[in-house]
Amino acid sequence: MNKEWFSDYKEQISLNNMQEARNVILDNIDKTQMIYRYSRGLNRDLRNLENHQLWLSSAFNFNDPYDCLVTVDCGLKASYPKSQRKEAMETYMRQKTENRKTEALRSSLFVACFSEVNNSFPMWGYYAADHKGICLGYNLYELVKKYKCMPVIYSDKLIFYREDSSEKNILANTLTKSDEWIHEKEWRIVIKDDINMGKSGIIKDFVLPREIYIGCRQQETVAENNNNRMLHNKKENEMYADLDEILKWAENNYIDVYMPIITRKEYKMMDRALRLI
Repeated sequence: MNKEWFSDYKEQISLNNMQEARNVILDNIDKTQMIYRYSRGLNRDLRNLENHQLWLSSAFNFNDPYDCLVTVDCGLKASYPKSQRKEAMETYMRQKTENRKTEALRSSLFVACFSEVNNSFPMWGYYAADHKGICLGYNLYELVKKYKCMPVIYSDKLIFYREDSSEKNILANTLTKSDEWIHEKEWRIVIKDDINMGKSGIIKDFVLPREIYIGCRQQETVAENNNNRMLHNKKENEMYADLDEILKWAENNYIDVYMPIITRKEYKMMDRALRLI
């Protein structure tokens, strides 16, 4: 990522100039650049693709407890002298009120996550069912222009806001993440939806991917599906999608399909992939 334009982008985000931040991206990214979304490749995921839809998860469901956390500082101190007990109680109550407000804000946030890379072993592991899932490739410029997809800013410090500023700065929080996750090179589409507040996720209309990458362990899903049917009584929607069904759908929609190639000399995937369609 170009450091110069990304610095401009971060500055606009810090000023809460979201439109200007998006303009910085559109003016600088390669219009042919791809962005990727890892998926478990379940039947429900294939249905979403068939229906031209995108699942956005509630911010409450993320595995990082600090992710999308809105933090408001009301000036509460660790201790107060006896003469300031009234002030301490008032400050405590304000902080408690702000905490409730920020939790409500967080429950109204829904996020779809993407990555600049499609060959990350960790992400294939924990987002694509240990390489049994799929990875979808989209045109980045299209996602920025149509859906305000924006890059995550990684930091080792939490953002704190003054009272009554959490609503205004909520998007900046969703685009800031611990630098422990910097290897993901993440971009996000964020939607604030008060009507569906508290739900585990929402579905929105979306463009089709340009590419699909099939996990290198996808062949194991047949046995796993059979095992889940017999022993765990899983719903069909929760089963892995059939590879032939994925390939047929991709072919009918003129979408390229690839399978990543794992090298025999290093712990990594090759930059190129085997084309299936």
